[in-house]
Amino acid sequence: MQTRIFTGPDRDAAVARLRAEFGEDAVILDIDAPPGGPVRVVAAPGAPRPEAPARAQAGAPRPADAEPGRTQAARSALATLLARHNVPAGLAARMLRSEFAGDRLATSLPAALAANLEFARLPAGAAASRILVAGPAGAGKTATCAKLAARILLAGGQPCLASTDDWRVGGAEQLRRYAEAMGCAFEEATKPQDLAALASRLPAGTALVVDTPGIDPADAAEIDALAGWCGALRVAPILVLPAGLDADEAADTALGFAALGATTLVASRVDAARRLGGILSAADAASLALAAAGNAPRIADGLVDLDAQALADMMSARAT
Repeated sequence: MQTRIFTGPDRDAAVARLRAEFGEDAVILDIDAPPGGPVRVVAAPGAPRPEAPARAQAGAPRPADAEPGRTQAARSALATLLARHNVPAGLAARMLRSEFAGDRLATSLPAALAANLEFARLPAGAAASRILVAGPAGAGKTATCAKLAARILLAGGQPCLASTDDWRVGGAEQLRRYAEAMGCAFEEATKPQDLAALASRLPAGTALVVDTPGIDPADAAEIDALAGWCGALRVAPILVLPAGLDADEAADTALGFAALGATTLVASRVDAARRLGGILSAADAASLALAAAGNAPRIADGLVDLDAQALADMMSARAT
């Protein structure tokens, strides 16, 4: 796909330049609008319009491909939406090359997401017996732990919330209050061996949900500390990342946690974000499966399962 970068003092000026060069069928791949700087628009020319047939017999059925412009229109609408969400150019280009299951954005977006990203379900039942949540500082891990515990309770299970966060003032106390509000057990562990001992003495059928300190994946000491907690339970961490992050920052962070074995991503604070490209970037760069989204501040119903259709609906709702 031939791409060009067009610049201008604002978005309208940059888009006007690309339309003058590539025409109205141009496909916008990325828009970068830094504060105080020129706007950069990455675009590619649209597919050439096919020549119309000389004549069509009256009453003859229209062939299935009689309106290729409709598919191109869906592709153009998809490109505009991906640019709106600041989806990285490489991922956007792959999504635009996907086979579309229709000629409307409502069908092309979930099809493109399903073809280029992985989705998974959070642990449930016996598989939910040990869950360890990790992420950078301020990602919303503690609230996510509470939401996971609420899901287990609502499904008839018995959770135990455990905090290993003695780095942040009040970190353990916040989780304790969530546990009290839900009427479930709460424990603290200051060393990995304490966490392992806690897991071994819990009654059968109890799901242990562990909150960990926020870490910088570029800090070797903090990575080693998280590896110790994961090793104590012999589980891979579930990564929590807030929506609205810069795409490159989100990707770098996700790669750091993937190196510790993370394979699943929960997007937090989706309800407060207008752009979800950072979440797509993180999942794509680190080969993480998108599992759930924190889509409301409420604990009882604030975590929703993610699949291609659910993510497409969230992105479309933020299209303006």
